[in-house]
Amino acid sequence: MKNRILLIILALALPSTRLLGNDEEEILEIKKISSRIIFDGICDEPAWDSLYGLPLKMYRPNHGSEPSEKSEIFVAFDDGFFYLGARLHYENGSRIRTTTKKRDGAEGGNDNFGILLDTFNDNENALCFETNPSGLRSDFTIGNDAQVNLGLRPFNRDWNAFWDVRMKVVGNIWHVEFRIPLSTLRFQEINGKVIMGLTVWRQLSSKQEWNVFPLVSNKLGSFSVWKPSQAKKVVFDGLVRKNPVYITPYLLAGLEQSAELDDTETSYLVKNNRRLTGGLDVKYAFASNMTLDLTLNTDFAQVEVDDQVVNLTRFNLFFPEKRQFFVERSSIFTIRTGYEDQLF
Repeated sequence: MKNRILLIILALALPSTRLLGNDEEEILEIKKISSRIIFDGICDEPAWDSLYGLPLKMYRPNHGSEPSEKSEIFVAFDDGFFYLGARLHYENGSRIRTTTKKRDGAEGGNDNFGILLDTFNDNENALCFETNPSGLRSDFTIGNDAQVNLGLRPFNRDWNAFWDVRMKVVGNIWHVEFRIPLSTLRFQEINGKVIMGLTVWRQLSSKQEWNVFPLVSNKLGSFSVWKPSQAKKVVFDGLVRKNPVYITPYLLAGLEQSAELDDTETSYLVKNNRRLTGGLDVKYAFASNMTLDLTLNTDFAQVEVDDQVVNLTRFNLFFPEKRQFFVERSSIFTIRTGYEDQLF
């Protein structure tokens, strides 16, 4: 009887030990590099080959299969930057597809390559950086684990960050180098280590193929690739948070001219109305989870030109917020009550 009780206790204890071991194995360590990476768009430095390559799997059309094209993808960091490098191979280089270089214009007709970083490891929010063979910069945020109402997208492409990307097509290989300042990535350090979620994707437009690391279930909806909860857990040892100060001044000048008839109605009087104004935005991240935003005479001008829309309905048009002062982490205040309704 005692032996049976002992066996039952061991049977209950063993699964917990194995599970703990699996969790430890699932966390991938990202190495800090000491050698210099020349940021020229070609991954030919010895530092890249010394890193662990991220193995992509096909997300669609044949979920779980080996990709039809070879991809060599590496992630690293140093004292100032987070790096993502890739050598994306093509059997036929003429199949490389790109249609635009417009900021935030990485759409389905391009061969896209990007990364998702759940910097606070909260399985809810993430920062995404993406490019195409034209070298465009596309950055956006993800909120609420990419769960949205039908017909909407979980991306906030109006978020813009400080980062850079360079690329070069050499023969049948598309080389890509991302360089993201550590001051752009907000994260929390615990016992000298930083844990994040990471997802990398590659889109082959000519084949309607998506490859991803890690392999994400295709049963989680159309945006499962961008779910922070499905990202690979990675640990950074020696990653030090930066506390940058961003100062953004602006100046607006204008001239309005009007012509009115004089009292005798024989000539026009030209009046000039000159306007000059300015302001200042200051952003200081003095803690990993707290940022001070100050504004003086907020710039209420449009950050970019609104799309021209002909409205034939009786409802007002909805234009998303584009001012950076109000965009970052705006998903915290997002309480949707309908299709495009927002309380804040």
